[in-house]
Amino acid sequence: MTKQELAARIWATANELRKNIKASEYKDYILGFMFWVEPGKF
Repeated sequence: MTKQELAARIWATANELRKNIKASEYKDYILGFMFWVEPGKF
């Protein structure tokens, strides 16, 4: 499997998972991941 094939498979999986989540709920997950910090890192 090439990097391009792997990337395509990851995007396809992400698109499948997003179909079950409303845009407003998806935003909450993404913002949570963006600002997630490991406990004890600071």
